[in-house]
Parts: sequence; C-alpha cells; structure tokens
Amino acid sequence: MTIGIGPDAVIARHARPGIESSMIMEGEGFQVPLGGRNGPASSRIAATSIVGKDKPLASPA
Repeated sequence: MTIGIGPDAVIARHARPGIESSMIMEGEGFQVPLGGRNGPASSRIAATSIVGKDKPLASPA
C-alpha cells in the first residue's frame, strides 16, 4: 500500500499485530516520536504488512 502523509500531519500512536516493512518514496526518512508531527513537507511511503486474516491492519495503541 502507499501511504501519503501531509505537511505537519499529526501521526497518531498505533500498533500492528504483524510484521511491517516500509520504504520512503518521497520526502525524507524519519522516525516520528509518539504524538509527533510529520515535517514541513509531504511524505509518501510504500508499506507492506503481514497480518493474519482475522487481525486488523492497525489499531489505536
């Protein structure tokens, strides 16, 4: 999946029940602190998640 994150967007804390791998396609590499914001530019990320059929892709942490 492709994830777009707007400038100064707040990244909500969340959890994933499986394995996630991602690659920065546009913008700069980053690690967002809990409750943090994206930088002043947009970012686009390609992400792959491996989760069980009966599990949600993500949930609030």
